[in-house]
Amino acid sequence: MAPGPVPLPADDLVAIYDTSIKILYLYARGKWHSAKLISFNRLVLEGGLKYAFEAFAGDPDTGPIPTEPTENRFAEGLHIDLTSEHFHPEDVLIETREELENTDDPKIKTNVVPIVYIPIIQ
Repeated sequence: MAPGPVPLPADDLVAIYDTSIKILYLYARGKWHSAKLISFNRLVLEGGLKYAFEAFAGDPDTGPIPTEPTENRFAEGLHIDLTSEHFHPEDVLIETREELENTDDPKIKTNVVPIVYIPIIQ
């Protein structure tokens, strides 16, 4: 059975919403081991936005990739309409891994990240 996604740690999280093209940009910076298919996975949260910052951290056939953690950056643009008068959140919740060392039972931390609303000129 293939391993599922695992949460990644992040020291810095940023959320920017481009009001002109309706894209929410999420950015993370932190130290983690080599990973594949990194993403901000949308989670269910009634009346708000919540994502998990996660990745697949190994090969299904050979297991985890043994590497030293290195400084990494990741950004993703998500198409979503936040300009409605009924849904205009001030922040987004992003779940990250609290520490990198404990691989069997990682502690999850929920970060409140303010959303900066700007029209990015094309």
